[in-house]
Amino acid sequence: MYINKKLTLKQISKIIDRCETTTWTYFKKLGIPTRSRACAWAGKRHSEETKAKIRATHLRELNPNWNGGIRRTKDGVLIHCPEHPRADNMGYVKRATLMVEKVLDRFLKANELVHHINFNCFDDRHRNFLVCTNRYHMSIHSKIRWRGLKPYFLSLQFAR
Repeated sequence: MYINKKLTLKQISKIIDRCETTTWTYFKKLGIPTRSRACAWAGKRHSEETKAKIRATHLRELNPNWNGGIRRTKDGVLIHCPEHPRADNMGYVKRATLMVEKVLDRFLKANELVHHINFNCFDDRHRNFLVCTNRYHMSIHSKIRWRGLKPYFLSLQFAR
């Protein structure tokens, strides 16, 4: 029944009047291979009407998880800007990058990045930015780590 008629575990459970877990246990004991949930959808397709409904509910503004194109991650604040050259696969760019590019009135070069002077990637004040090459950025962090200066930099008070 399960293999020949392609019935689901739930359908067979109803036929034999047992719960799905018990039926699954019987299958395992008897050595009957079980299909994954993904296999239940194998070969089946959504209709174009259903696809359109799914797309409509996942649009940015209609999605209940939409936060106006702003995301907070461990790397800082990301802004939804899909047309930007530095946008990730989801269309987000770091807010610090956008702010620096607006001040410079140009896109950052491929080898440039924004360093936060006080190591707080959520502190996006202009005076906290340093535009530098990736190589220089790595040398800053290695020198600070090697000399143990991070507590000193963290204790600096920037004028508000």
